[in-house]
Amino acid sequence: LVVAPATALGPDGTLPGHPAQHPSVLSVAAYRTTGEPALTEPVPLPDDESGFARVDLLAPGDRVLSVGPGGDGHFVSGGDGVAAAFVAGTAALVRSADPDLAPAQVRERLLTTAYPSPLGADDPLTGHGRVDPLAAVTGGPGGSATGTVPGAGFVPDASTRGSVDAVST
Repeated sequence: LVVAPATALGPDGTLPGHPAQHPSVLSVAAYRTTGEPALTEPVPLPDDESGFARVDLLAPGDRVLSVGPGGDGHFVSGGDGVAAAFVAGTAALVRSADPDLAPAQVRERLLTTAYPSPLGADDPLTGHGRVDPLAAVTGGPGGSATGTVPGAGFVPDASTRGSVDAVST
């Protein structure tokens, strides 16, 4: 399974990420600490193609703390590349829990267990919604499908993007 950032920063601004635009690649965009997509509008494909950069999933990609060189060893970063790393890690956890899954099955598990997008899976900013590592590993939202995870399921606050009018097409 190939996981890639949905967009990249170029000299002229935000561009569609490649190989993320290939249909077999899991394309990931970042969301902010508020839960909103980091992108405020869809990224158009180049002039010779119609439509927008494809987004399959969202993952944390704003003010993400990690280890880094210098100072006290902490580094804060963000963007679709950081978000793609979260999803790649989740895919690795899914494969670890169920090593017999084929890459296409891991992809489907990640997409079907995501916290759903309020505008549906075709939303050019949010795709299928926010990745849910617990649900992806256990096979159901909040771990409820297998009953192997104790405690109540967690449902994050819904995004404030509630209408199709919020996205211009």
